[in-house]
Amino acid sequence: MENRAKQGNQDQGQCNLYFGYVTAVDEAMGRARVRVDDLDGVESYWLNILQGRVAQDQEAYWLDPGDFVALLSDEKLEAGVILGCLYSEKNPPPITTRDKYYRRFSDGSFVEFDRSTGVLSMEVTDRINITAPNGLHITNDSTESSINGKAIAVLGAMDNDRESGV
Repeated sequence: MENRAKQGNQDQGQCNLYFGYVTAVDEAMGRARVRVDDLDGVESYWLNILQGRVAQDQEAYWLDPGDFVALLSDEKLEAGVILGCLYSEKNPPPITTRDKYYRRFSDGSFVEFDRSTGVLSMEVTDRINITAPNGLHITNDSTESSINGKAIAVLGAMDNDRESGV
């Protein structure tokens, strides 16, 4: 990691904006290779994928082969960074409002938050696991709540008479 940081500080000459398709991904190093058709299909060297958080707080955003991306690189595609994916006619945005955060996965699962209504929606194709070693507290000020399922199990003591949630 320290080696890559030192390498990125070296003078690489002029940097250009290119567009291309991901051909390979190295998840262990957070990098990918890109084919740039405007350069006769030349494939880049391994380029770092720009991430939001990588130190104390972390997130991982991986590309898939075939993703259409923008990158800044030297003219030989040997040093640079992949900036992110771009929508196209083939892959248009899944939603068309700025009020929603939306993330859809290839298996059909999705997470959506609508800031105009305050509603968080999730749909998953298998199950949801929540681990909270110090307890789980859910507050609902509505007059109605429901849990629907073919089988619902409560493990541990259940207190129906308790007024306070804490």
